[in-house]
Amino acid sequence: MTETTVDLTSLHEMDAKLKSLGPVLDVDSHEMIPIYMYAESFGEEVAAQIAPISAAMAKTFGEDQVGSLEPPSSMAATDSDGAPTQGLASSADREPIRLESIWELKGPTAPGAVDMLRRPELLDVMGIDRQLVFPTFALLGMSLACYDAAPDVFGFEPSSDLDHRAAGRAMIAAQNRWSGEMSRKTDGRARIVAVVMRDTVRQMLEELERCLEDGARAIWIPSTPPAGLSPAHKDLGAFWSACVAADVPVLLHIGTDFGLISSKWHEGVPEFAWDGKSSVEFPIEPYRASNMNLSCENFLGAMIYGGVFERHPKLQMIFPHLGGLAPYLMGRIQWGYERFPACNENLSAPPEVYFQRFYYDTVCRNVPALRMALSMFGVEHVLFGTDIPFREDIDLYTEVRSLLPELLDTLRNMNALTPQIHTDSDFTELFHSVIAKLDE
Repeated sequence: MTETTVDLTSLHEMDAKLKSLGPVLDVDSHEMIPIYMYAESFGEEVAAQIAPISAAMAKTFGEDQVGSLEPPSSMAATDSDGAPTQGLASSADREPIRLESIWELKGPTAPGAVDMLRRPELLDVMGIDRQLVFPTFALLGMSLACYDAAPDVFGFEPSSDLDHRAAGRAMIAAQNRWSGEMSRKTDGRARIVAVVMRDTVRQMLEELERCLEDGARAIWIPSTPPAGLSPAHKDLGAFWSACVAADVPVLLHIGTDFGLISSKWHEGVPEFAWDGKSSVEFPIEPYRASNMNLSCENFLGAMIYGGVFERHPKLQMIFPHLGGLAPYLMGRIQWGYERFPACNENLSAPPEVYFQRFYYDTVCRNVPALRMALSMFGVEHVLFGTDIPFREDIDLYTEVRSLLPELLDTLRNMNALTPQIHTDSDFTELFHSVIAKLDE
């Protein structure tokens, strides 16, 4: 472990102060289950299906990001109290949960990165009540299912015997099943975000219902055309309506820009090549480093100018990392609305009004940018995010935490939802009526 870079006494005092503020929700964190645990976590069948890809990933990304193919020989058979460990997760995830280990370690070695049953203890140390967890295994699945360049990104050879798109879809389905189980086992404190990415609107609705029945409280869709449609397409209205009826927010996140970025931008440029220095969260080369949030902004702009929020005013959306470039481009977006009739004919209010309706997380690396977002969107719409176990700089984290009195639990109502509430709502009736309509 590297030496800590701040006075831990000061950090402990800040955590105590945070706990005194009341429940705080972290809306941006991740799991980083290593390759050798895929079978135990997500099932033997899907692990076997992606075995050639897993071997390539281990070589491309390295053990520090995705783990090894086999469990390390050093893994202990007993926990810190001397009791036998229960499965690979408890054997692998043994780093003591302390502030210094939380912020100085990253990837699969970070405490709570692998064993979700340890997340509640980690949240207690951090002074956080509940946490939304983005599933890394499903993110890898989305890349495999959607990205033409997946063989280059992951480092495997294309083969007629290996359908990487089908493998990716199987990974998403397996993670969704695991997500519901982990959310229940942590009493809802570590809430794994469910992924809805299907080929038709009907399939999206069916997947949404399955996820809600499993206890999902938030839905992640890739920032690419859902079911092959523009986010503003009226055929997607049934899906947006279902999310409103279920009272679950829809989240976007970086790393799902495969439908937006053309390979022509990076082909033939050695400096842009993928290699082991890329991140497992989103395989990245220098070109994509400059526009990693672009697909989320594009998605958001399409929804606003396409009138989605006119038709679905209660739809909740959470956008990552302060909304990317959105705060800085607001003047240009607003100018287009004021100057060109085509940009305002579908809207009953200026674009800035819609931006102030959405939610954004605090994950960033620039405190002045955070202050700008707070001023532009309102403190009640900027939600706390840690990005663990992808480490934020600990000094920056301290600065961000100083703003926390303004960033309290604005999604408390969302957290209170239970599967029974979903069952008692009109969601089931709406879902079946939508399916009947699609069958006409």
